[in-house]
Order: sequence, then C-alpha cells, then structure tokens
Amino acid sequence: MVHTQFDPAVREALAAKAVEAKTRKDLTWQQIADASGLSVVVTTAAVLGQHPLPKESAEAVPELLSPDEEAALVLQTVPVRVPTDPEGP
Repeated sequence: MVHTQFDPAVREALAAKAVEAKTRKDLTWQQIADASGLSVVVTTAAVLGQHPLPKESAEAVPELLSPDEEAALVLQTVPVRVPTDPEGP
C-alpha cells in the first residue's frame, strides 16, 4: 500500500470529481462497490477520502467513474485523518 498522503486537498478534489462523475453517470454506491470488489461502506469511505483501497480496487473505481491513473494512486494512499469536531473528544 502507498504511504500516507499529507495533503488532504488532493483527496478532497478527487472526492468531488468522483461524486460529480457518480451523479453524471447515475451510478449507485453499490455499483461502485461492486466494481471495487469490496463492501459499499469501505468503497464509499474510500471514494470520499476517508479510507485507502487495495491496488486492484483502486484501479477499478476510477475506471468506472472516469479513467485517471492519478486517481488510482490517490485511492491507494492512507488519508490523513483529522478530527471533525473542532472541540475535540
């Protein structure tokens, strides 16, 4: 698996492009998960930037949404996880 990616903007941009392509092609999260060979939960989390995918899945998802070699690489990286609650736990 590819190492951690420290720039969350790259993943955010990929997530926005993926959701746009999903909407444009009228795909469901289940259809994208079927292409990845993983569960809908894991696939959705990965496409939205919260989880990495194995290489085979990371290559299959952009192929369905829009072919992009860089997208496959980004989907394989471990995202930087930051707290969503500014007050903290």
